[in-house]
Amino acid sequence: MNAEEIVKKLSSFPNRACAGIYEPKVLAYFKSLFNENNTKIEAFSTPKNYLVIVAWLLGGISIGLILSSFWPIAGFIITLFFGVSAFRYFNWYSSPVALFPPQVQSNNVIVKDEQKSKTKVILMAHWDTAPISILYSPGMVGNFRVSLKISMALIGLAVILSFSRLFFNLFFIDLTLYALFVYFLIQMIVASIDFFRLGYSNGASDNATGIAAAITTAKNLWDLQLKQTEVELVLTGAEEVGMIGAKAYFDTHKKEFNKNTFLINFDTLGAGDLKIINKTGSWSTIIYDNILTQTAENIIKNQQELAEMFDQRWLVLRSPLGMEKGSERDNHEDGAVHLVGMCDRKIIASARLRELSPELGSISYVAVLPEFQNQGIGTRLMEELITKAQAKNLKTLRLKSRINAIKFYQKIGFTEQGDSFDFLGIPHIFMQLEI
Repeated sequence: MNAEEIVKKLSSFPNRACAGIYEPKVLAYFKSLFNENNTKIEAFSTPKNYLVIVAWLLGGISIGLILSSFWPIAGFIITLFFGVSAFRYFNWYSSPVALFPPQVQSNNVIVKDEQKSKTKVILMAHWDTAPISILYSPGMVGNFRVSLKISMALIGLAVILSFSRLFFNLFFIDLTLYALFVYFLIQMIVASIDFFRLGYSNGASDNATGIAAAITTAKNLWDLQLKQTEVELVLTGAEEVGMIGAKAYFDTHKKEFNKNTFLINFDTLGAGDLKIINKTGSWSTIIYDNILTQTAENIIKNQQELAEMFDQRWLVLRSPLGMEKGSERDNHEDGAVHLVGMCDRKIIASARLRELSPELGSISYVAVLPEFQNQGIGTRLMEELITKAQAKNLKTLRLKSRINAIKFYQKIGFTEQGDSFDFLGIPHIFMQLEI
């Protein structure tokens, strides 16, 4: 089982609608991947999809607006209740309307680690797919937060006008209330019309990719048998309804959490660069800032810098030889120390240090962009690598030098070892430094 196989399997279902006809098959597939003793299915109640909640919210506000013209007190109370509920829902908070009928049953899948520890890492991803809607089209997604803010501002205006109607019986207030009533009805129709035509999405990217990433990450961590960290996998349903499954999980297990409980949510990893989302919200901003998010951001940054370093290494050492990209790296990159030189946020120089034995180290891939050569940058890189080698208690450093670079390494203290040899069609020689 690997991530690609999981994505293919989940994508083979026409959809994975919350409480839909394919949910039992999806749950059965998840159960087949894990030890039955460590796997638990937890049921919870939820609206069928987010359109049910949106219908309640916008429908309730619309009714309140109409009533405000005839029975101002009743109209204001209804508008206020559904307006506040809408503010909460569209700002990613729980809303009481999520408890309104009709309700269906959906499920979360919980896979627990046999290892118990004070530190727990929860890996979460949602398995359900969303109703098809114009709101999810590429042209709309980029402005989704802006459109939410506009809608929330109009909802706020509706509440204010409904309140004003308690004291002022003015024509323009009634006219504006009716205009907002029409706007909210149109918004409700636009949001739902594609669902009634096309149903649910297949959800290959959102969120079969996130499920695959969460499962494979959990399995990799379990294989490490971490002694001080408990890893729990949580696959939630009804996320596309309004994170209902995630809330149900929290309500059930919150007594198990403490300050050493961390959660990583995997969502929509099918395309583009990996991003760490550390803030959310629409009108207000919810910020996630802890040691886990900071570490994740550093990892992403390091991966991006490594990619830039490999490009720079290839440009200097392999491209002039007509070699393809990928030839500039080997199987020892992960365990090595990489050092780079920067200028205007661009990597202009790089080199690598690797331990061959407790006392022997290897320096390789020393590369400086041509326009920055003969400026002491390569020498500075070497001096820094030697310092790092000494910190590791290495006694000897070895490298293979191109013949035309012998004098450069001799100035640093390296001496020639043995006879020259051919490497990549270029004469080289081994050189060594006792530190």
